Amino acid sequence: MMKHTQTEEKLIGVMSEMDIIDSHEHLPPEKERTDATQDVFTLFSEYTHYDLISAGMKEDQYQSLFDYSLPLSQRWDIFEPYWQVIRYGSYARAALIAAKEVYGVDDINRSNYVKLSEQIAAENTSGIYQRLLVEKCHIKAVITDAHRTDVDLPLVPVMRVDTIMTGIRKRDQLETLAACVDKPVPKDLDEHLELAKCCLLKW
Repeated sequence: MMKHTQTEEKLIGVMSEMDIIDSHEHLPPEKERTDATQDVFTLFSEYTHYDLISAGMKEDQYQSLFDYSLPLSQRWDIFEPYWQVIRYGSYARAALIAAKEVYGVDDINRSNYVKLSEQIAAENTSGIYQRLLVEKCHIKAVITDAHRTDVDLPLVPVMRVDTIMTGIRKRDQLETLAACVDKPVPKDLDEHLELAKCCLLKW
């Protein structure tokens, strides 16, 4: 456990009461989360993916963690050896903090993963974003980089113009983009720039 000076403790205390705008998340609309099955592996559904793969987990093993047709115990057996390798990394720290601060569990291990899964499932109800983001974390708004706009507060959508406009690799992507603004498929750079302008104006 990290020890803080008296000044650091005071600063942490003040900062813990500050209102926050979370400037980058990938959260889906709340109903999509509450309609989906959630368990201990929800805590490992983002960046820990890369640490697990780096630790030797195969991609199909990682995907199996979210195959709810498999028993939780079987999925834990797949996960546990790699968890022991990554548990001290910074990505894993977020999962451990969530387990403790949200679900009241001091660690994630074989003795408590079932209980933790049950608590995660029980908490996964309407109002979870209000309870966790707003009330617990003092977050007023979340800028959610999810390439969609069908979200409600506290999620605020952001459209990624860079990936939509510059991520075109195939003609059918360009055709789809042009159809969105009722424009012909561009035949040269000038027409492409005009298409980009029309898209920006629409957005």
